[in-house]
Amino acid sequence: MIGHIKAVACAVIGGAWLALASVATAEDATQTAAKTDGTGLEVHAVIMEGAGAISKDVSFSLHSATRSGNRKLEASGTGGQAVLEAPPGDYILTTVYGATTRKQNVRIDEDGSHHVVNLDAGEITLDVIRGVGEPSVTKPIEWKIMTYGKNSNGNRKVLYEETAVKPFLVLPEGWYVVHAINEGELIKHTIEVTSGVRYDYTLVHY
Repeated sequence: MIGHIKAVACAVIGGAWLALASVATAEDATQTAAKTDGTGLEVHAVIMEGAGAISKDVSFSLHSATRSGNRKLEASGTGGQAVLEAPPGDYILTTVYGATTRKQNVRIDEDGSHHVVNLDAGEITLDVIRGVGEPSVTKPIEWKIMTYGKNSNGNRKVLYEETAVKPFLVLPEGWYVVHAINEGELIKHTIEVTSGVRYDYTLVHY
């Protein structure tokens, strides 16, 4: 069961944030899955190590692991789990759940393989109020989730965009900067995402 934490964030209109680290797509080393009686790759995802399988809304894609960069899509599937049919060999498995994307190198054995994708992710909701104790803003807000760190040009990478009243997101563990545009004004705040924990963030727009 995922933990649940509420946080009220006193947001800032304008201004800048100190860049310390960057969190984006998680990468893992090559993994050889255990053999099964089937063929291809049987795969499912968990939000954190030791958690139960995610039951729906997960997408999987399997690409050839050629070094030329022109990787062919071999198989894909959606749902809580999937069987990706492909000949034995080395592949790149991409798993997407919410705003979380994980790429891994996997190997399919002669008798088929089974692989569990640990997304190492957490859940967040985002909300805006006009002052402490005030009700939530009911009009759609433009949201951007950005990396906490900046690139060599001094820019953050936009990881996710959505126009919604109160979005629900699944993100890899780490720190992020949230930009919210409400009534034409930009609100900024730094948020934390923890694996296996849900945070409800309320930004205060003074």
